[in-house]
Amino acid sequence: MKVRLFLFYFSPKHRQENKIHNLSSYSSGLRQYSAQNLFRLTETSASQLQPYLDVNNIIKIQDVLQDSINKRQLTRKQVKEVKILFHKAQAYQRRKETAIQLKEENTTKYQALSRAENGKEVNKEKLLELKEQGRLLRDEVRAAEAKFNEVNDSLVDFVLSIPNILDKETPASEAQLLKEVVPKIEFEYDPEYTAVETQCGPGLLAEFPIGKAAWLDIDLRGRAQAHLLNGGFVETGNAEYVKRLILQGAGMDESQFLRIREPNVKKGWEHATYLAGGASFPSFLALFAQSIIEDPKILPIRYFVIGRSYESQKTKPGFYQSHVVQAFVACRNEEEMEKEFHNLQNLMESFYSEKVGFTFQTQIVPAPRLQMYERKKLAFVMNKTDKSASKMIGTLSTVGDYVSKRLLCCYFDEKKKTQFLHLISAKFFDITHFLRSPSPKLITHSDILAKGKPSPEMLTFENDESQNQRQP
Repeated sequence: MKVRLFLFYFSPKHRQENKIHNLSSYSSGLRQYSAQNLFRLTETSASQLQPYLDVNNIIKIQDVLQDSINKRQLTRKQVKEVKILFHKAQAYQRRKETAIQLKEENTTKYQALSRAENGKEVNKEKLLELKEQGRLLRDEVRAAEAKFNEVNDSLVDFVLSIPNILDKETPASEAQLLKEVVPKIEFEYDPEYTAVETQCGPGLLAEFPIGKAAWLDIDLRGRAQAHLLNGGFVETGNAEYVKRLILQGAGMDESQFLRIREPNVKKGWEHATYLAGGASFPSFLALFAQSIIEDPKILPIRYFVIGRSYESQKTKPGFYQSHVVQAFVACRNEEEMEKEFHNLQNLMESFYSEKVGFTFQTQIVPAPRLQMYERKKLAFVMNKTDKSASKMIGTLSTVGDYVSKRLLCCYFDEKKKTQFLHLISAKFFDITHFLRSPSPKLITHSDILAKGKPSPEMLTFENDESQNQRQP
């Protein structure tokens, strides 16, 4: 894939061609994401990210965005406030530019008068007058700039808090049943999972399979890998850690993830690192952020990762590690995104019914349960059985260009104009959640150390008598 790092500061030509409008560019410094630290940057800073705010479009579709906020049941200011703040910022910017122009004219008069040979007494009085006027104009520039920065910061914070628009199929309150699928094969297993209730890292907990479930874990990974490869996806690898600005750009709450203790990073800085896992949506965003695809012919890009995911759980304290198959698709436009969305939906449903074998429902998730970046989300829910409770084992979401504009995930179209990618995110298969027993055996780290060696039943099939007789 032809991708090069693109430190995305648009030239005036690019801004005009793509109608890109970022209010932050009006100030001498660039505005960072967090409202907690208004760290201002110079345009030569290569390690920071300037989001594309698209204020004009927000004003244009403010009614649609307000409807999204209301249906998601979020507490936000009215979207119409964006227009008010935008016009205030423009007014302070014009005021600053006018003061700078007058200050330059005053400086020119002062320099010309100071070089005059005749009328030195008159010149002295006039020089003092121009000098005082220059001081007042300097204070006017500083005051206008301070007011602009104050309004601009409020505007940026508000714009970044606005969620994605909703798909017309997204229900307002209750989940909508799309279909129920009966498997074409029967998958029988007797899950035996152990939760290691100990810290594998600072505040990190993990669950690991034992017995049959350990072999099933490996087998299911292989099945998912083969199914995705046959479906036109490419397996890749991602970093386990992401920077804070990636989470903020996607509108994710960083408290969902485990922050890594870094003595050299101050609290609240944008460079703070979080453990998300390679099989997660933030890790894919970290791969594509501040990058531009030079050849549009390679789109759509279909990637998947089989690995770990780390998230907090509402029912348990701490951050849990799960084995997950995560898929990601980058598209050119809305039409291509919808086509890829339905293709991936069919791929996931055929995997559950034909390769694994269990009855499940495909549901459309209601607006209050969506992440900020999601337009529409499908949940694949495994039906309740005698051995297992009902549980969600996969999700599929359309994102559009919402995150791409914030993290600058871009490509060149056929005319070499910069465009933003339309993204799809899918938790293709949550293997850990699928295998988890309703009543798992709890084995602490101290228990394992006390035993010294694992028992045979933890390593072998329960029905393999020859292996069970082997001495550990």
